[in-house]
Amino acid sequence: MNNLEQVRARHALEYWKNAPTSEGKNGGDVVSGLSATIINNGLLSMISFAIDKKGGHLRLINNICQYLSQERKIFNVTLTSDNSGITYLDTLSNVSSIALQQATDEALAYLTYLKRLKPAEGQKDE
Repeated sequence: MNNLEQVRARHALEYWKNAPTSEGKNGGDVVSGLSATIINNGLLSMISFAIDKKGGHLRLINNICQYLSQERKIFNVTLTSDNSGITYLDTLSNVSSIALQQATDEALAYLTYLKRLKPAEGQKDE
């Protein structure tokens, strides 16, 4: 049985193997600013922001929400094929405040691994 640190690391490594890029508009790094945004504004606000921004933001927040719902089972969500983020926003808007707090705490812990394990430019396995 794997511990929580192993689960987070494995999932983050898998994300970076398959992620096309983490870059936002104007070459900005998407993953580096997410923790501060979640701390300052909350997970629901971050999901809303990612839905608006699309691209790397939306890919990353979809990955985080998939991790929270499928890997950690903090909330139950029926996935849709559109990957718009709306399903996660709708689901998390209707969970208990304790479940939202757990999701937020776990998202921040998982983001630590995403930031640390992000391949440097040009180092990603092709």
